[in-house]
Amino acid sequence: MNKKHCILTAWICMSILAVSCHKDDDSDKLPTTIETQPAVLTPVTQSIGNNIGGYYEAMPAQYGQNDAKYPLLIFLPGAGQYGTGSTADLAKVLTEGTPVWLRQQKFPPNFLVNGQNFALIVLVPQFKTEPRYADLRAFIDYAFSKYRIHKSYFYLTGFSLGGRQTAEFGALEPTVPAAIVTMAGAFTYNLPGTVIGIADNKLPVWCFHNEQDQAIPSKETKDFVAAINSFNPAIPARQTIFPTSNADLKHDCWTKATDPAYKENGMNIYEWMLSHKR
Repeated sequence: MNKKHCILTAWICMSILAVSCHKDDDSDKLPTTIETQPAVLTPVTQSIGNNIGGYYEAMPAQYGQNDAKYPLLIFLPGAGQYGTGSTADLAKVLTEGTPVWLRQQKFPPNFLVNGQNFALIVLVPQFKTEPRYADLRAFIDYAFSKYRIHKSYFYLTGFSLGGRQTAEFGALEPTVPAAIVTMAGAFTYNLPGTVIGIADNKLPVWCFHNEQDQAIPSKETKDFVAAINSFNPAIPARQTIFPTSNADLKHDCWTKATDPAYKENGMNIYEWMLSHKR
């Protein structure tokens, strides 16, 4: 056997070994068990950056019983939920949207999507004042370092100013989330140029708004979606505009949108998000 043949044989063996090792590597595998118990909702007093004093975590009941990695949903509340992060203030973030369903134990512990079972980690930060990109980036980095997160299944959603922050993060870092959902707030600056990354990087976007919203006009969401779709993306941005509302200032579209029972095309927002991965 000549030298060149020996080197080639060694390279092939190493390649097979590398593929075999990768195949057996469970470090990025999702949990194999199906969650049946409600998520464990816990307040966490923790300063993260200058604008977060605490957050709520909702952990799958079996999280501590395995070493698998989980999908992550970060839910961004609106201005009415701002606070210091103290135990008393943190309760504010449980009053609207997804955290309500978690608090009432009506949030499904398991989602079956395309034959795959998923259990979500949900984190709800409390900002002291209106957040900026750096505040959210710091929280995401913290979450990725503290929890076992499968980064291919990271999702971001929020309402009102939280919806705006969700849309802004999607525009600035379109390769990080696997999907985003905005409610009653979107991104408005320098459209359409600032959202071309969303289109080019195939970031799925689903936006909700009330047509009669008196706090943030529905035009904000419509313009955001239209700007993305002006680039003919492989995954067109979608919008749901509710025609009427009985809410104060007709602003609250998120109670309906975050309800696990509300579905379009057979999927609620959580199933829709989980149908996408990076």
